[in-house]
Amino acid sequence: MKALLRTARAILEELKDSIKIAPSFPLRHLAAIQHKEFEFTIGGGAKCFIRPQTSDAETIRQVFRDKEYDLSRFPQWPSIQSRYRTLLDTGRKPVIIDAGANIGAASLWFSMQFPDAIIFAVEPDPHNARQCRRNTAAILNITVFECAVGATDGRVALSNPDNEAWSVQTSRLDNDGEGIAIRTLASLLDAVPDGELFIAKIDIEGFEADLFSENCDWARTATVIYIEPHDWMPTTRRSSLNFQLALAPFGKEILISGENLVYVNST
Repeated sequence: MKALLRTARAILEELKDSIKIAPSFPLRHLAAIQHKEFEFTIGGGAKCFIRPQTSDAETIRQVFRDKEYDLSRFPQWPSIQSRYRTLLDTGRKPVIIDAGANIGAASLWFSMQFPDAIIFAVEPDPHNARQCRRNTAAILNITVFECAVGATDGRVALSNPDNEAWSVQTSRLDNDGEGIAIRTLASLLDAVPDGELFIAKIDIEGFEADLFSENCDWARTATVIYIEPHDWMPTTRRSSLNFQLALAPFGKEILISGENLVYVNST
């Protein structure tokens, strides 16, 4: 009986995938058996590629099936939409920074929600960044940066204790000559004349402790900040402390969506 229930649940999950992600999405299992990459088309017409035996499929599920970045069910949504339109109507450019972009799923979601925004997908891991470029290649308002984000410039080393594509961790290096470059959010924003930070999505596996340690002026005016906290990880305990302290004075409203805390400037 238990086996029958598990099978029924698995079938139901695949049915949800086919409806909410793509009709062909359940066929990824066949590609995985053959150790092949799986290609499908997501809403909006973007071709996506997921690697076998990785967390890529679960990343797509979180974004497009579970809709962890969809705020339309919250009462703050009209205010968020209004801010987006106001920026465009006044000649400014809404900027969305997807820090910890992984394979680009969240960037694709934001491009569908806010097609006139400029989206920076920031991913420090070379393998994930390559996949992110492939998945976002046809979307003209997404630019991929192969770097980390932090409070100040510098470089980081990468580690992956769980050996999963979505769990790559960064640690700041003392030697600036090695590792992956760090860029500040302010320097990314400087690349957009008349740009204004509209959304920051931050899922950087504990390195939020560094990002929010100083130079947090960018957070004051951001309309939405998504943060996935990582205090539950043994190696990054108390990593939320700095963003709690940095964001508290700004009086933002706090929502919970999936694994994310969502800080909103609303009127």
